[in-house]
Amino acid sequence: MWGSQTPAKKEFFEWVDSISPPRDDRVTESGLPEGVPSMTSRYGKFGDHAVMGVKRPPCLDAEAQPPPPCAATGECGDLLKLGRNFETGAQRARDLTRAALTAID
Repeated sequence: MWGSQTPAKKEFFEWVDSISPPRDDRVTESGLPEGVPSMTSRYGKFGDHAVMGVKRPPCLDAEAQPPPPCAATGECGDLLKLGRNFETGAQRARDLTRAALTAID
């Protein structure tokens, strides 16, 4: 972004670092001012997960999905077959359209 480091750029960056102390934007429970409620007390355990800098394990069932409606009736195989037939027909129609356009040119 800044290109090569020339002595002037290096001196400028050192000057900027010297006038501004490093910032730590993370706020912990112990770092809250008096009277400010914590995320946990305001929003419960979900608010506690929203605090920056806190690493939580992911939900184990985040990718869980209910079974499709066709599973209850046993028609999933038939629906899949119909879908594949439709896809094959659409591909054939696309190929025929391209061939017709090529023949026109």
